[in-house]
Amino acid sequence: MPDDPLAVPGWLDGLEGEGRLPPELEACRRTPQPANQHSEGDVYRHTRIAVGALAQAAGRLGAEPTLQQAAAVLCHDLGKPACWDPDTGHFYGHDVVGATMVPGLLERIDPGGRVDRDRVAWCVRQHLFWLHADVGRVRDAPVARRYLRADGWGVDLRIVNICDSLASWGPDGRPNEAFLEAAQARIDDVWARAEEDARRPPSVLDAHDVMRILGLGPGPHVGRWLAALAETGIGDRAEAERWLRAANAVPSGTLGARP
Repeated sequence: MPDDPLAVPGWLDGLEGEGRLPPELEACRRTPQPANQHSEGDVYRHTRIAVGALAQAAGRLGAEPTLQQAAAVLCHDLGKPACWDPDTGHFYGHDVVGATMVPGLLERIDPGGRVDRDRVAWCVRQHLFWLHADVGRVRDAPVARRYLRADGWGVDLRIVNICDSLASWGPDGRPNEAFLEAAQARIDDVWARAEEDARRPPSVLDAHDVMRILGLGPGPHVGRWLAALAETGIGDRAEAERWLRAANAVPSGTLGARP
């Protein structure tokens, strides 16, 4: 692979012209896709369009394209040929299978080890997250685990998702921009809430303290008590305990009632 991530399409052009495409990509070339979901063509054609969308995808996030991202986009559907079911038109498990294929391909196209194999394999393994998640109902936690990683892998996964979506054309020959935007907006919402939480001063009490003081068992109500305590801005432990006991004594349904 070239050092410049945006030069990968030209590098692939050269390999094609010389008949030197890696066998994994040749297999993608021979694997069709259902036209109602991928009118762009076979798996390799989809991959080429996705790789070519790298600059556009990075631009949407205000990020600089990287070689890690280019490799992850190139590899994201490596498992499709092995998982192709012509009877259903599906590629069940291609994320898992593709992730196992990443090290072998990268050893040949990136022998110097510039690209982190584990990072690329993780992106491939996770790239179907939004296919299986309800954008409107998915909880913050699974989104945060994938996209809010401190090591930057989540940004790479977002790039793969965007490139994949831009290269997945419906019967009208266009990508589903509405779904793409909804998924990215959901990530942004989770990110904004996480940043807001990070700005709050740490609570002087933890969940175990709340359960002990109020005689509660574990459950979401404990988190609501902690959130209510945080909003008070109380920084003294003894004062926080007094506030909890007083707030818990307020009858439900009145002003200042328990959270």
